[in-house]
This record gives sequence, structure tokens and C-alpha cells, in this order.
Amino acid sequence: MPTMTPLTARIPTSKLLAGAALSLTLACDDDGGGPGPTGPPTLVPTSIVLTPTTLTFTFLGQSLTLQGSVRDQNGGAVAGAITWVSSAPAIVTVNTSGVATSVANGTAQITATFSSLSASASVTVQQVTSQLVAAAGDGQAGTVGQALPQALSVQANDQGGNPVEGAGLTFAVGSLSPHSTTPVGRSTPGRRCPSRTNSVPGQAMFISGKRF
Repeated sequence: MPTMTPLTARIPTSKLLAGAALSLTLACDDDGGGPGPTGPPTLVPTSIVLTPTTLTFTFLGQSLTLQGSVRDQNGGAVAGAITWVSSAPAIVTVNTSGVATSVANGTAQITATFSSLSASASVTVQQVTSQLVAAAGDGQAGTVGQALPQALSVQANDQGGNPVEGAGLTFAVGSLSPHSTTPVGRSTPGRRCPSRTNSVPGQAMFISGKRF
């Protein structure tokens, strides 16, 4: 049986090094574990900022506006529609634009919401008297020393012309002119009328030709 002689192939060292370099280059190009290009972080709504945070109404029918802004994690404004809700519509209402209108005296909260975010503003409605209107008893004539036949009645109104319930009113008699005319037409030296205070309705005394 003939003897088999193994064949040995010899590859030049320069070709081996070139092949190793090629393999290394391909491996580096193929590696997906290295850091890739980074973009800007995603902006996420994180809060709602209200201006102002408190509203005070001094008359019924008064309107004040709330401004709301949705902010991201960096404090920047984020576009989005805010929903407005009043905790007590019988006291204050609010429309879709954040305009609040007073209805009755009391306190309430107006809440702005966007997605899962919310912020609230506190509301106080307290009428302030800005005008007094004679409701009854004005223009009466009477006899000196006698009470006027009709009690005086004065209505306190707020700036919107709405009655202010529970307003504390008093009546005070003023001063006569230097010469006042009595019921019988006699001119008398003026004198100071005594001061009186009465709750509404008030009762006045006809003193000397002047209606109080």
C-alpha cells in the first residue's frame, strides 16, 4: 500500500496580517453596543401656572379673567387646551376662556386642568356698597314735632346696581340752612338738628320745614 504524504500549504505572513486587519475592521463596523447619536430630550408637561391665584369680586355680575399656562420640565410653555371648572357655580361661574363672573356672595375654587395636571385659584365674592337709593318715604311733608307718616327706606346697591343684603345703614339728621321756612311760612334762624341714627326702615321727625 503506497504511503500518503501530507500536504502542507504555506501562506505568507503578510497575507495573514492583512486578513486579521480586515476581520478586525469588519468587527468594529458591525458592533452595535457603542453610543449612538443623541437628540434633544422629550418635553413633558409637568405643571399648570395660573395668574392670578386669587380673585376678589366686589359686586355681582363682575367679570375677571384667569390666565393659565401649561409648562414642561424645563419651565417652557407647552401648547394645549386648558379646561376650567368652578367648584360653586352658584357663587362664581367660569367659561372656556377662563373668564370668571360673580353670582352671589361666598367663596369658591376655580380649577384649571390639562391631562392629569391641575391648578386652582381661590375666589371670594363680597359685595361692597357703592350707592344708596331712596326706596320709600322720600319727599314727605309733615307737622313740626310729629313723626313723618311714612318710614324712610333706603336701598344699598353695589357697583353693578344689585342690592347689598345685610348692609348696615344708619340715618343721621343734618344741619338746617341759616334761615329755614316753617310750615306756616315763618322764617326762623337756623339751628342744628339733633342727630339720630335708625336702622332701615328709619323713622324721621319733621322738625322745621325740612324733610329728613
